[in-house]
Amino acid sequence: MAIISEMQEERPSTLPFKASFDSSNPRGFLEKVLDFIGKESNFLMKDTAEKEIAAAVTAAKERLREAEKKSVTPMEVEKPQKESLKRKEQESGLMVPNKGNGLDFEKYSWTQNLQEVTVNIPIPCGTKSRSVTCEVKKKSLKVGLKGQDPIIDGQLFNCVKPDDCFWNIEDQKVISVLLTKQDQMEWWKYCVKGEAEIDTQKVEPETSKLGDLDPETRSSVEKMMFDQRQKQMGLPTSAEIEKQDMMKKFMAQHPEMNFSNAKFLWMVIGGGVYLVIKEPDYLVNGESRVDKGASRKMLNCLMYKFCYYRFGELVIKYGKPSGYDRAREVEIGNKDIKLEHLEEAYTTSNWIVRVYKVKPPTNRL
Repeated sequence: MAIISEMQEERPSTLPFKASFDSSNPRGFLEKVLDFIGKESNFLMKDTAEKEIAAAVTAAKERLREAEKKSVTPMEVEKPQKESLKRKEQESGLMVPNKGNGLDFEKYSWTQNLQEVTVNIPIPCGTKSRSVTCEVKKKSLKVGLKGQDPIIDGQLFNCVKPDDCFWNIEDQKVISVLLTKQDQMEWWKYCVKGEAEIDTQKVEPETSKLGDLDPETRSSVEKMMFDQRQKQMGLPTSAEIEKQDMMKKFMAQHPEMNFSNAKFLWMVIGGGVYLVIKEPDYLVNGESRVDKGASRKMLNCLMYKFCYYRFGELVIKYGKPSGYDRAREVEIGNKDIKLEHLEEAYTTSNWIVRVYKVKPPTNRL
């Protein structure tokens, strides 16, 4: 959220920004933001765009750290008032998360980022670690003081990595338990089963500099930035460049094939070589059809299967059924296509080029 506000200050837009945040696909939301910025300004065209974004991220991160220090120090969890909780509760029954993207309760509080969950449990001042019992399993958490009922004892929202979890006592008055998520691309709706759930749409993710990201995440961010610039300049994106390279490689490996002015006709062109193939068998009253009125030979021929494999699952035009061929303006006649000896290897985004490969033979005794 902080990143958006910093970017928009570069050049205020006269148009409102509208986008919904899906916690399961944060990258999609970022792409919409960058598309909007690119449309309304020349910010992404600047050579310093990445540095300025990184600077904005750093500033936002510092603000979050300062806010976190104020909320955590002196590591005491205040008892929430019933009226305050009622004000936070939404019509859906979901709660607005605290500043740490979790919730505060009477006996403990919890916060989270995409990688970890931190549970803070206030205890009597001066408590020693030998008086604490803490048991972290893959899907459960049990914490308390010896000789007393557990403070927390229940199933977690999702699995954690027990070997990467640990706990300690801070300032001799707060048990802090760090849980490492197994799925590090998901926001938890609650920590322990039975708690009130938070509205993950209200979660504010922690921001960081590109240099702080792991290589895989950094590569994804840089790729996204590159693709946005390419779109602004009318150039192919990284995915399109990769597809072009694959096609060039395929053409280089098959010089005997002439792809210039290539036209793939529906009628069979092999009849002159294989006498068993007769073109009229694939036509209906001399017409080539691909809908339910097509000939049985056409609906089951290899060319038809290559072109329409998995096409019957797609809805590509509003108000039309799945498997609707916009070029021919008909619904294809065979949507349940199965491939026995071949498998799909590559398909362009617009389904213009499709490449298949032979399946490896099954193991034989």
